[in-house]
Order: sequence, then structure tokens, then C-alpha cells
Amino acid sequence: MVTESDSVIMQLVNKIINDAYGRRASDIHVEPNVDKKNVEIRFRVDGDCALYQTVPFSYRAALNFAHQNHVQPGYHYKAAATGR
Repeated sequence: MVTESDSVIMQLVNKIINDAYGRRASDIHVEPNVDKKNVEIRFRVDGDCALYQTVPFSYRAALNFAHQNHVQPGYHYKAAATGR
């Protein structure tokens, strides 16, 4: 369980996963946009991919993230949602 004492990134990721679960999303897409210095988070629900949230990030983080941005195999994780 994530609490207020956990890092901001842990709280954000936990919120994203719980919101995706609540909206019955099959996928969570994290798309870095180096030009705009942000990350767009999208949920795929019933086959449609829609913007969930845009999160700003620093230029240094963008360079590290863009450097690692490559096609990755899909993995399925099971997460326990609170109150469900």
C-alpha cells in the first residue's frame, strides 16, 4: 500500500494504475515528448486510446528516458486495487 510518506513518483504510479483499473483500461501508454518536456499518459479502454494525463518533467530526465525508449515486450502485471 502506498502512503503519503512514499515518494511522489510512487504515489503518481499508484494513482495511474488504480485509475486505469477503475476505468477498465487494458493498456497504459507512457509517451515521452522531449520537445514539450512532458510525458503523456494514455489509457486504452474498449479499443480506444485516450489521453489520461500530461506530466511535466525535466530536460535531463527527458534525455535519460528518450535514450532508453525502445520497443519492449508486453508484460502483464496483476495489481491489487484498494477497495475492490
